[in-house]
Amino acid sequence: MNQIGKCPHCGKDSLFTRGICPNCGLTSKPEERGKPDFLLDANGKLPSYTEVLEEEMTVSQKNGRILIMLCTLLIGVPLVGWFGVALFQSFENAFHPPIFPPFAMSALAGYLTYRLFERTRWARWALCALAVFASIVFARSIHAEPGFALYASIALYAAINLAAILMLAISRDVTEYMNMQKNAPGGK
Repeated sequence: MNQIGKCPHCGKDSLFTRGICPNCGLTSKPEERGKPDFLLDANGKLPSYTEVLEEEMTVSQKNGRILIMLCTLLIGVPLVGWFGVALFQSFENAFHPPIFPPFAMSALAGYLTYRLFERTRWARWALCALAVFASIVFARSIHAEPGFALYASIALYAAINLAAILMLAISRDVTEYMNMQKNAPGGK
């Protein structure tokens, strides 16, 4: 069912939801609507259904924004998981792992992510430094017998952080997004 059509009442291209025109508010059946022309209206504005698609960012800048989101998730989610495991172990066992380091790093990762999307350029490099520091602290904090499980968990955590660091540090898309953020009003 094609939801985009020309409203028979107001004559504008519209994206109909439940048969209601968002421009005039009147209902119409699909067979009453005309074919949309996808042209500018009398005021020179695009039809209402294309407003979401209009952005000032290039494809590279959009990719940079997506990469930043991915990197912050790659760094933050394991930290939150590590905090959860440490907290659960402190409740269940006689062994009490240090809870403060993963909690502090999780909170710092959240703050740096906030600062990164608030156009603070130094937050990019601070997040990279946090990922390196988290890998070192994670490797030193595991109290297990040497074996495959210990080495595999350290290697996996380090690989995840290394991938995030590399994407943040050397991606041209991230650099282009950060430059666009810097040049935007209120950029730092």
